[in-house]
Amino acid sequence: MISLIEILDANRQPVQLVDPNGVVLEAIAVMARFQIGCLVVAEDEHVVGLLTERDYLQKVVLRGRTSRTTLVREIMSAPAMVAGPQDDAEACLRRMLAYRVKYLPIVDRDRVIALLSRGDFLRHRLLTEQRAHDRNTTGRYPIADAATPDDPAGGLRTG
Repeated sequence: MISLIEILDANRQPVQLVDPNGVVLEAIAVMARFQIGCLVVAEDEHVVGLLTERDYLQKVVLRGRTSRTTLVREIMSAPAMVAGPQDDAEACLRRMLAYRVKYLPIVDRDRVIALLSRGDFLRHRLLTEQRAHDRNTTGRYPIADAATPDDPAGGLRTG
């Protein structure tokens, strides 16, 4: 079992929180400044929802609302699915896929400590597979075929 803490170690970035009573324009400005697609909506650092680019597009832009007067709480996705740092990564990813959730806030002792995306799960899986591959190969040749003192050609034969 791989816990979320293992994925977090490679992806630790400050989580951007937004107040549910703030206006959407300010929240979108934070997304643009940090080049992120999701903000954790929190009251006193407790997760109450998520605000994504999709929320903005579907609930403000497409409905003709204005981001200067619309409050975050009016368009956020709530409640947010959350997980703890010791939770099983595979189970969390399966839940995210089943509910079509792209972002997962990680909460420890009722405080948001990270925000993982489905891309973070994929990146971790690819890096893990690459590390395993690197341990088992040298360049393009398997370790078993590598040169040894008894076989300096490493299993390669010429002529």
